[in-house]
Amino acid sequence: MRKIFVLAVIAFIINACVTQKKRNDVGKVKKAYHDVTAEFNGYFNATELYNASVLSLTEQTPTNYSKLLPIYPYVATENPAAVAADMDEAIKKVTLVAALHGPSHWVDDCYLMAAKAQYLKQDYESAEETLEFLVSEFSPEALLSKEKKKKRAKPTSKKERQKVQKEKTKERNEDKKEREQTAKQKRKEYEKKRKQRNKEIKRQRNAKKKGKKPAPKPKVETPATPTPQIEVPKEEADKKKKEAEDDAANDIKLDEPTGPFKHKPIHQEGQLWLARTYIERDKFDQAAFLLRQLTAKDKLYPEVQKELPVVMAHFAYMQKKYDEVAAPLERAIDLADNRKEKARYTYILAQLEEMSGNNAAAYARYQEVVKMRPSYEMEFSAKVSMLLNKYNSGSASREETVKTLEKMTKDEKNIDYLDRIYFAIAELYLQAGDETNGVKYLELALAQGTTNKAQQAESLLKLAKIYFAKQDYVKASEYYNQALPGISKSDERYPEIEELSGILKEIAKETNTVILQDSLIRVGKMTPDEKRALAFEAKKKQDEERRQLAIDNAKNAKSTPRRRPGVTSTTQVQSKNAFWAYDDRSVKRGRKDFDKLWGDRPLTDNWRRQNAQAAEEFELEEDESDLDLANSGRLSDEQVATILRGVPQSKTQIEAAEAQKYDAMFRLGKLYRERLENLDQAVETLEKLLREYPTTKNKAEAYYQLYLAHKDLGNRVNAQKYLDKLVEEFPESPFTLILTDPTYAEKINSEERNLNTFYDDTYQMFSKGDYQNVHNRLQQVNTKFGADNPLKARFALLTAMTEGNLQGKDAYVRGLREVVKNHPKTDEQKRAREILRLLGERSSSPIPGGGNSDATFKYEPEKLHYIIVVLDPAASLTNSKVKVAEFNRKYHRSDNLRVSNIYLTPKDAERVPLIVLRRFKNAEAAMKYYKNVQLNGTDFVQDSDYLIYPVTQDSYRQIMKTKSVEGYESFFEENYL
Repeated sequence: MRKIFVLAVIAFIINACVTQKKRNDVGKVKKAYHDVTAEFNGYFNATELYNASVLSLTEQTPTNYSKLLPIYPYVATENPAAVAADMDEAIKKVTLVAALHGPSHWVDDCYLMAAKAQYLKQDYESAEETLEFLVSEFSPEALLSKEKKKKRAKPTSKKERQKVQKEKTKERNEDKKEREQTAKQKRKEYEKKRKQRNKEIKRQRNAKKKGKKPAPKPKVETPATPTPQIEVPKEEADKKKKEAEDDAANDIKLDEPTGPFKHKPIHQEGQLWLARTYIERDKFDQAAFLLRQLTAKDKLYPEVQKELPVVMAHFAYMQKKYDEVAAPLERAIDLADNRKEKARYTYILAQLEEMSGNNAAAYARYQEVVKMRPSYEMEFSAKVSMLLNKYNSGSASREETVKTLEKMTKDEKNIDYLDRIYFAIAELYLQAGDETNGVKYLELALAQGTTNKAQQAESLLKLAKIYFAKQDYVKASEYYNQALPGISKSDERYPEIEELSGILKEIAKETNTVILQDSLIRVGKMTPDEKRALAFEAKKKQDEERRQLAIDNAKNAKSTPRRRPGVTSTTQVQSKNAFWAYDDRSVKRGRKDFDKLWGDRPLTDNWRRQNAQAAEEFELEEDESDLDLANSGRLSDEQVATILRGVPQSKTQIEAAEAQKYDAMFRLGKLYRERLENLDQAVETLEKLLREYPTTKNKAEAYYQLYLAHKDLGNRVNAQKYLDKLVEEFPESPFTLILTDPTYAEKINSEERNLNTFYDDTYQMFSKGDYQNVHNRLQQVNTKFGADNPLKARFALLTAMTEGNLQGKDAYVRGLREVVKNHPKTDEQKRAREILRLLGERSSSPIPGGGNSDATFKYEPEKLHYIIVVLDPAASLTNSKVKVAEFNRKYHRSDNLRVSNIYLTPKDAERVPLIVLRRFKNAEAAMKYYKNVQLNGTDFVQDSDYLIYPVTQDSYRQIMKTKSVEGYESFFEENYL
């Protein structure tokens, strides 16, 4: 045995030391070495990473059984970044294998694995490029061509060179002989034609001399030049025949397993994955071509044959051609050997039958799913769907179905699926028109649903639609806003829901303003005694709520304070092996959290007893003077003022509240007509506005909106009434002129065109350096187009630049400062600031803003962005930076982000640590990072509360200048979210 081993080693060394061979032209032993190393090292590890990542994405993607299931669940994920780091590592491994083991049969597999990793990351563009290279470079035709070139490679020995030279000389001689024979044949044909032509000319001349009319020239059909028959030597014919046979044999061989480990060429699987990538990129024509090619092949590998119908079903699914999904999916079920896959495909077929209204067929399909013994979640969903389809097909009554579903709620195995059961019951009641019970069970579903966000979103959507139909837009807005985060962006309903949610958010905002200001005005107009009585009732209600909250907290030992989304818990233990009491920081942090929740309690036993005594102790802690006042029905003037804080007291304050109210009513009326297209509500709101505030500043436009609303409703009489009011009360209003003067709109457009042309011509002069003429033209702007023309900011900046060229730097700086001061929140203001900075000057006027800062923020999505993470003052900056760096390595390794820190130090406040991540090329890239933190927050900063925002460089400077992020949160939510 030892001798055999030694001989094998010697043979390997000899084979590896042959220096005449090229890199990819190696011996069998070395090729076997490359094959083994490539397959069982980098490629194997990359495959393991890929399979684990597919499983991870599948498990973390919630299954929404109330919607049509996707063919590939891991493709439907919204968090591909969760496996991005592993996929980057897999790509690195197979790329290294392809570089180091070129002679191996596994190079094409490495390219495919790299493409699959890119696909899993949803980097479809890169995956497409990799797969197109693979399909082209490793096709049987390309491999055959390489084999031929290898055989025709320049020989190394003298004997071989002489043999090749002899064959080339022979080929040249044969080519020469062939050319000579062809030329001889052509000359013979030419001589024959020439003789015929001369004979005919002679005949015609003779006939003319004898006075005879020459006979018509006979048609002579020129015979086609025959292809010269060259006799090919028998030796050459045998050689060509052998080459053809070798080509055919190689073609077959290159499509069959090769090597000692029976490696299968990957070309077919590469075509299949390229088709999948084309589908994800909406290149359906290219995908269809590849799928037809694969279908037409006589021989497919078992793996490709099994996956091909699934991809064809996915192809139809992604185009929403649901009637074409069933046939390939049936084929996929027949070929699948995985029970889970069979159950999933059958469940999709059942859903398709249900969508088409075939409830009996859907029932049968769901029954098949149950028989396949899938996961309990799928089995449970199939059973619920069976009940609903049985009812919809008329085979069961609503009462029987509800009774069966209610019975399912008592099964302990269904404790995690109560939300789905209640949702199903709600659907039954809503189908029967019983809205009261429908809403009741939907609210029960929401109360039970804590983990299944997709099901929770469906319940919220149902409630939103109910309240929307009832025109309760405030409640509808609330439910739509809560539902939106739970809906996948790939869901076809998402764009419509997002748009409607935005509209309702505006309507709810204006509605709440009207309600609030109306209440404040009503209270403001009360007598002092009425205000005191109202304050007393409010105080009683507050005390009762506070008492009840204390009781609830005392009974719930595990209750935790509610936090804003995206803010992590501060009480997580960082190490399983470290005892918390030994960490002084953990003890302080725990004490801080305890005080937040329970207050400053004495160190006694049974401090959190679950009985009524807790409530009694709470009552004793209250201020006895407050209790005396409350019991006697009397409150001090100071208490009344505190409770009724915000209520307008003076006539001026009441007028300001009324102004807010009628402005909100006007905006609400416009929203109803222009955005929601609810004409009745628009008419009701605007007419109420005119009744309550007949002198409103928006009266002319209110008439205009009412005219359009009544016209669209078909109420010609009312439409004419408001048109007459417009003409009578506001004859020169633009709204009146739009409706009465057909040429008015054209005049406005003509003026706008003239203004733009004037500016363009003036700017052209400026570009050519004709500053004096530019100055003269700018003096005419206000006279020609008015001081409030739409381009006044542009003209102001152009004026500053012109004066700078004519009068020097001082005039330039003055003009730029005027632009900054008089044209806030414009591009021209920003440009003026930039120029001032370049000139080493600062704007003399503060930048307008809000809160305790003079900063204003501007949404500039295409500009360079940072990410800032604002930490709790008690947080460990070092630990937080380490966590952020680890997060970046795991999810954003290729982004090359720089992490730094700084402290915000507002006056008379704790130092607030700030982590800064640089840089992101635009808002989209920064928001991708932000959303990744929301999805994978457990890997981000965990030991403190934090806020995270994308910011432009300008916004970052403003935050650093004011030492505060106050005001940025609302700006961020409004513009980025």
